[in-house]
Amino acid sequence: MDGLLHGGLVERERLLDRFRTLGRDARVVGVWAAPGSGKSTLLRQWLARTPGECILVDRPRDAAIEAAHERLRSADRAHPPVLLIDDVHEASPRALRLILELIEAEAASAGVVLSGRYDPFPASPLRWALTHEIRGDDLAFTEDEAAAFFTSRDVDLTGAEIAQVIVRTQGWPTAFVLVAHALRDAKRSGADIVSGLAGNRAIADFLVSEVIDSLSPEERDVLLWSAVADDVPLTLAAIVSGHTDAGAILDALARRNALIAPAPDGESYRIHPVLFAYLRAERRRRDAASAARGHATAARWFAQRGELAAALDQAVESSDGALVSDILSVHSYELIFRGHVSAVLRAVQRFPAAASAEHLESRLRLLLDAPHFTDRVGGASRIASSAALARPSASESADAVDAAVRMLWEHAGTTGATPSAQTGNVPHVAEDQTGAALFVELARTWSTAGSNETDRRNAASRLTSIGAAAGAEGLGWLRMLALESAFSLRAMAGDWTEAQPLLLSLLTSRDLSANPADGVASRIAFAHASLAYHRAEPLPLGMLRSMAGSSPIPGAYDHQQRAELLLALDRLDREPGRESLQLVTGVLDSSFGSEPANLGFGVIPWMCAALESEDVPLTERIFRRAARVLGEESLETRLLALMMHPERENEIALRTLLESAEPGREPFTVVYCWTILAVVAEQRHRSAHATEDILMAVKSAAALRPVRPLLLAAGAGAALLRSRVAGFGPWRDVAEDLLMHVDVIRPDADELQALLTRRERELLRELPAHQTTNEIAAKYQVSANTVKTQLKSIYRKLRVGGRTEAVAVAKEHGLL
Repeated sequence: MDGLLHGGLVERERLLDRFRTLGRDARVVGVWAAPGSGKSTLLRQWLARTPGECILVDRPRDAAIEAAHERLRSADRAHPPVLLIDDVHEASPRALRLILELIEAEAASAGVVLSGRYDPFPASPLRWALTHEIRGDDLAFTEDEAAAFFTSRDVDLTGAEIAQVIVRTQGWPTAFVLVAHALRDAKRSGADIVSGLAGNRAIADFLVSEVIDSLSPEERDVLLWSAVADDVPLTLAAIVSGHTDAGAILDALARRNALIAPAPDGESYRIHPVLFAYLRAERRRRDAASAARGHATAARWFAQRGELAAALDQAVESSDGALVSDILSVHSYELIFRGHVSAVLRAVQRFPAAASAEHLESRLRLLLDAPHFTDRVGGASRIASSAALARPSASESADAVDAAVRMLWEHAGTTGATPSAQTGNVPHVAEDQTGAALFVELARTWSTAGSNETDRRNAASRLTSIGAAAGAEGLGWLRMLALESAFSLRAMAGDWTEAQPLLLSLLTSRDLSANPADGVASRIAFAHASLAYHRAEPLPLGMLRSMAGSSPIPGAYDHQQRAELLLALDRLDREPGRESLQLVTGVLDSSFGSEPANLGFGVIPWMCAALESEDVPLTERIFRRAARVLGEESLETRLLALMMHPERENEIALRTLLESAEPGREPFTVVYCWTILAVVAEQRHRSAHATEDILMAVKSAAALRPVRPLLLAAGAGAALLRSRVAGFGPWRDVAEDLLMHVDVIRPDADELQALLTRRERELLRELPAHQTTNEIAAKYQVSANTVKTQLKSIYRKLRVGGRTEAVAVAKEHGLL
């Protein structure tokens, strides 16, 4: 962690390091940042560490600079003082000349520190060569510094909440102080508190006194009325503010660090999110009607330029239902294809009277459930509704998308056994309607795939090409749909060699929607979490909890249940025992576990936990369920039989099934099977078979690198692999990579001893006594915040979530 707690503040070593070369490699350190960025706090921390004399000028008046100049001239050259001048941006032209003369004349050989809201000096080659700069981006809190800050204020936030606060505030330190105060007084999340900063009286007073009051009336007017978006184009700023020189004014404000910065494209300015939230609220307070007109103007401006997401956002901000309807009636599908699922659905739901919104929402939900249509009952109602009522002012591309969705629906109703007969009924789409044209091609390809393996492979290749074309056009959601559809066809055809790269490509997607109604994003999100589980990596618990706890949505039930299953399996890892096993049993014993894909995913860890708990009735019930749902000759059922009864007959049956040419095997299950076979062979002293089987496990794991199979039976697979890895030839790198991940997950006792500091080992020994943090702090004569920070470090090193798990892991490794 960069920061250490001291006096309730965060000591920012990464920034204080820049002062250490002062007087040697650097003549000057310049600290330039907007108000509230933590300049003064940083300078106080530096001064507390600075030995010797320091001449402090906190107001750069001419007389004060002259006096400092004289003191430096008469100072002891062997031990020269350091000169610190604060608020340099307030200096007069004469004072600025004196400061430059002082630096360039080498009078201050120990160094000069300059601080202000912006750098007011003209360019000077000598000065720039001798200056180290610290700017606003440098002063922004990192996640580690933010965590230390909140701990010092006795505020408990999760890592995800801290990350969200950083995103919403850009790490601005003053916002963190306000968030900490608010969180101590209210039981709300950090994200909720930050979203309400616009109405916070303290933040409003700070912004007015430190930013707004320093502006001229014209600057205030431009800033207030041009802030329709936090990233506002110069042309739009001039239109909505009514000032033709808005660009020049925003440029001047940016140079003065008034919480505004030029965007990299040079055509727009970015307003700090906290200032933007204040300006938006203030604009509405002063003149709500004018504020709404400004957003409506911005919506039309963005729409004309094809920036549809920004146009929709501005239309919603304007509260103009007719304008929202105009945008959605023409561009809703294009917005979906680009990944703006939640924004579109929110807009439809917020303006239910807008242009047959209920029918538009039905069409959108059908699209989001394609091509599998898990909500058959709701989908049938929506299909009937869309057929009975024509879309008002529908475009040709929208009609084509509607027809393609109906074609996919008809195909899903035939269980995919035969190609759809509806492919000729889809209207032609103009070539310039890229998104609609690609979706129609996707629908035709999926609907004509049939059940023949060769046809499915050919269709998958075509869908992969469609996905690449969609990605090139910035249609992120459509790319995901195409690749996920291609992955499904490859998996159905048993072509896992080609399916695995598709899965890895999908997991790099950055267009995932947080909306549970988005079927494709939910499937990919679950695939991402599933891969993390098989790799024994930390799960995206926030995302899973959100999916599991969301309101029931037709068609999203499976996603919610899958999230619940992963959360239960994660708890089984962290807190092994009967209660955690009951959670997993509850999910897989439900109707959810009657689906082969769902049961196949969870049945092996379910059986492992049941065997470890020595619950014979449950192990037999799991086996019977697998035989009924997955089939008696499935890999999973045969593997369970061997795990329950590691007899030669069961081993031969599983090995024979694995060595057959049957396609469609899920690769993680294959790795589990070869690993268990290897362990059983080793236990029966058949060393050659054990070596062959564990090598087959490595080969099967090469693409996706699952390590969880190696952790079964108290890590017997990992131990076996470690004993054979030297002879694996070209597969040795893969095997060593798997073992490296195992070592990261399960460090041995000696490694844990080395990871923990002496004080951390002492605190660890206090945990079984169930003392409070304050009691431990009193015993060691340190602050409670210090104990909290050290405990968090212990939990991180032990890879646990809290005190109970830390005690269990410490006992397991002989640390207690």
